[in-house]
Amino acid sequence: MKLLKLASAFALILFLCSSACAVSNVQHSVSGNMTTITYEGTPPFQVQIRRDREIGTSGGFVWAKTNNKRFSIDLGFAENPNRTFYYAVKDSEWSETKSFYTGQYSSSLPTLGCPSVEIPKETIFFEESGEILHNPHMGWAVTIVPDYNIYQKNPLPDPPMDFDVANIAVGWDYLEPEEGNYNWKKLDKMIAEEIARGRSIGIRLLMIHDKTWKTDIPQWVWDSGVPFQQDLKSTMRHPVYYNELYQEKLSNFLNAFAAQYNGKGIDYVTVMPYVKSGEWDADFPPLFEWPDEETKKTTLARLIEIYDNAFESTDIDLQINFAGYFDREYESIMQRSALDTAMDKGFGIAFHGFKYGNYVPYYIQKAIGDFAATSFVNGESHTSWDFSRHKIGGTTYSEEEFTRRAHFMLDRVIEARTNSVSFAFGSRWPQVYEAFLDDSQELYEKGLKNLGYRFFISEIEIPESIVTCGNFGIRTEWKNRARGRLYKPYSLCVFLEDETGKIAWSKADKTFDPRNVLSNDIYGETYSVESEFSAPAGIKEGTYLLKIGLINPKSMTNPDNSCEFVFTSQFRPIELDINAQKDSNNLYSMGTVEIKNKT
Repeated sequence: MKLLKLASAFALILFLCSSACAVSNVQHSVSGNMTTITYEGTPPFQVQIRRDREIGTSGGFVWAKTNNKRFSIDLGFAENPNRTFYYAVKDSEWSETKSFYTGQYSSSLPTLGCPSVEIPKETIFFEESGEILHNPHMGWAVTIVPDYNIYQKNPLPDPPMDFDVANIAVGWDYLEPEEGNYNWKKLDKMIAEEIARGRSIGIRLLMIHDKTWKTDIPQWVWDSGVPFQQDLKSTMRHPVYYNELYQEKLSNFLNAFAAQYNGKGIDYVTVMPYVKSGEWDADFPPLFEWPDEETKKTTLARLIEIYDNAFESTDIDLQINFAGYFDREYESIMQRSALDTAMDKGFGIAFHGFKYGNYVPYYIQKAIGDFAATSFVNGESHTSWDFSRHKIGGTTYSEEEFTRRAHFMLDRVIEARTNSVSFAFGSRWPQVYEAFLDDSQELYEKGLKNLGYRFFISEIEIPESIVTCGNFGIRTEWKNRARGRLYKPYSLCVFLEDETGKIAWSKADKTFDPRNVLSNDIYGETYSVESEFSAPAGIKEGTYLLKIGLINPKSMTNPDNSCEFVFTSQFRPIELDINAQKDSNNLYSMGTVEIKNKT
């Protein structure tokens, strides 16, 4: 019994020491590379400074022992490109991990007539929300096929709201039935309806004769004297692609289409003027007889230039399949199909060759990866997936095997860093996408958490107060948790909200470009963004809630002077993957700041 009491007393001492003896009140200050850390506790102390959060493990820039309650070091020697350092202090146990940023904006206010004061800063850490996000330019896609929507008097039901991207497929013969006379009315209506539903819009311009899509090249093109060639394996008719008259007619239509729709809500246009199904490279074995390989290469490059010249303010992706290329080299494929020209011009790629279980050759992986590094990737399954009957193409599987194959397929899509994908979800098959949403929720959520971009702010450093005659800075740490990219320009905006809930001041960091800074070129990489602003003048002293948002510049009403914007289904701010309070305008509360007038 005596031993038991001694053991209990000793345990109590240990418990009290773990509470009372632990290091506390850990603070830091930074001037250039010189960093000072202060703390309270019982010496001796250990101080560790690293580029990551793995405090207490080997490595890092500094692991020092000291009896002092103040530790200073010049970190100019540390090779750390993003200049973000993590640290902790230990006596009996490690303190909470904190971070600082060397070369920070000055904590004094050098503006003429403004008092030079030291402004304390607060670092706030966030965790991922794990929620399903519905953001622009990414997600599950549904194809709205023209013969079942535009052409029919009674179209089938609209796709559910759970699909974030609508690919509207429409033929040249429908849009320009007579030369120079354009039929935009119904397409205008379709685009407006999909935008109102909050969907991003892709247009598949079907410039081909194709039974699958039930589209054709207008008869007037042939009547004008454009020569054609019979497909070597089907009843399809090809225009002679290198014929100058054909290229002129094609260019005239694309210019007219661009004049109608550039800057009016279309995310991208898919290049589909060539061979079966409009798949740019689906002519191997040959479907069209070229005079020689050089003519083919220069002609395809010319077609790409025609699209590029027409759509100066709309993104373009090139539809490919890579069918039949298994014996060819990467450089040959890129040049033979003029994919190198498309990449040089910043085109995205629409890969319609995702299959279950097929070996993906190196050149396909490299081509898709190279496009993803500079632009964007959209995708579609090579064959139809019927979620209502568990069929892939013409083969029926058990529910378990069908689900396994679907997940395998989605994994390949995600690895390709795809922004949006369709498993052949089309408006002609409403029962298919309804079954997908009813029975494949896990697959659906997995797609939305990995397709496109998913921005996470791990921490933000904000000043505790702002003097209205100076400047102030904010540092944010960003990660892209998904595998695709944001390929449209957005602005990082800071808002100050008063006690009534009204925005009193806002400003954009014009040096911030999430297309470059936040793209997931290195998976999991942390990007440190330092933003500096002129302090808000003319607003009352008091406490304000600081909010941030990623805002589409097209929604801003006065972009030169503020971030005031109009929230619409088309131009809504981006949802972030953080556990911070979000308001109805997708703005996130970061903390409070005190506004002080010049003293």
